[in-house]
Amino acid sequence: MTMKIAIVSTVFLRTPPEKYGGTERVVANLADGLVDAGHDVTLFATGNSITKAKLDYLYDVPEWSWEKEGRHARYAFAKAGDFDIVHNHSYGGLPLAQDSPVPTVSTVHSLSASYRQFKSNLYIAISQRQRFIFRDLKKMRVIYHGINLNDFPFEEKSEDYLVWVGRFCPEKGVHHAIKVAQALDIPLKLIGVVGDGSYFNTKIKPHLSEQIQYLGEMGEEKNHIVKRAKCFLMPIDWEEPFGLVMVEAMACGTPVIAFNRGSVMEVIEHEKTGFIVTSEDEMIEAVQKIDRIDRYKCRQHVQANFSVERMVLNHEQVYKEMLAGKFR
Repeated sequence: MTMKIAIVSTVFLRTPPEKYGGTERVVANLADGLVDAGHDVTLFATGNSITKAKLDYLYDVPEWSWEKEGRHARYAFAKAGDFDIVHNHSYGGLPLAQDSPVPTVSTVHSLSASYRQFKSNLYIAISQRQRFIFRDLKKMRVIYHGINLNDFPFEEKSEDYLVWVGRFCPEKGVHHAIKVAQALDIPLKLIGVVGDGSYFNTKIKPHLSEQIQYLGEMGEEKNHIVKRAKCFLMPIDWEEPFGLVMVEAMACGTPVIAFNRGSVMEVIEHEKTGFIVTSEDEMIEAVQKIDRIDRYKCRQHVQANFSVERMVLNHEQVYKEMLAGKFR
């Protein structure tokens, strides 16, 4: 069944992003995957976006502007009647989804209370844990993110260093990763964007050294660093809705050691693709036995559970339920 689908991304970043950015990367994967599956897809994003879908846009380049995000969403939803399905990924589209002339669903990409303002909308959660947190939103399905494994080269052998990738802010727990590396006297490579300058300057920067290296924000080249790491540290201090970086690391063959918060138990297979721990001491112990993990099984785990193809199939099923009036 071929569907005519509108996908509304954001204007905050290019779709996919040039460097850091989870939502826009997932949207790009989904749009391309739906096109590959034979659907007629239009992506509403910035004009510099890269997609196999038809590209429609109001703004040529990204800008972190809530005003422009709202205008972008209104521009996209004004054309909703041209499609069978509208799939919204923009906060600006939430109030518009209520009055959309065609079946419309919004993916919940964060823990923002904004979604609760529109309880009549249809939603897709990105993990069972997130679904539980938003259990007051009754019209919701769960679909895990998927990646294109061709973008993540597998590496069978590792080198003696740890890696962390993400946004530098307290809830991402980078300070825990630093303490673990220092306790083990193992190099740690930090990759990402500074989200909280005060946190970075007080909790991270004073520890930077030849051992604790900050490599900055990186694009695809980060995969070549991640794939050779002994393991990937994910010491989160919040209810991470999904954690795409864990999947990307495992796709490269790199085991993940993560604190048991958010979606971690759904993404990592304990003692098979990494270790799920509850403290810095347990993380230190896990690093010391990381060689027990078969790196190829990490890759297989991603192929089986977090591929673009699986994500597309799951979305197609939800879209069909919407068109049949069964998603209520």
